[in-house]
Order: sequence, then C-alpha cells, then structure tokens
Amino acid sequence: MSSRRMGSLPHREQELRADIYALLWYSDTELPKLKNQLFSIYPEEEARKTVRTFTEEDINKVSQAIGASAKEISRILAELT
Repeated sequence: MSSRRMGSLPHREQELRADIYALLWYSDTELPKLKNQLFSIYPEEEARKTVRTFTEEDINKVSQAIGASAKEISRILAELT
C-alpha cells in the first residue's frame, strides 16, 4: 500500500489484514457488493496483493483474535484473490 494511502498509519499492515477479514466475515452485505465497496476505497490490486501476503501465522493470529477457524478465514480471504 502506498504511504499516501496509509496516511498516518504506515505500520498498520497486520491490523489491515484482520480488518479485511473481519469486513468480509461479519458484514451483512453480499460479498460481491462488499468487494465493490472495498475496492472503491482500497485499490483492488493492492487489496489482492495484501491478501496474498497473508501467512499461515497471520491467519492463525486472526483466528485466535476473532474466534473463527483458520480454515474459514482462508476460505473467505480466497474470495478476494
């Protein structure tokens, strides 16, 4: 993500990963509409790049933080790639 887009949050990559997942998992909005909304504020290719950088450790941390299985998190994130 460009430093311009992140503004004052240049060290927030880990939280951004959790935010993207939480947005996809907990939103009542249909996934195609949610993806369009996400990509309107966060460039599609940058979002896809961010998702591709998720490691197994990242997914496990998100899993522990929000109580969803790592398998389900991976499935939801795959919807963006």
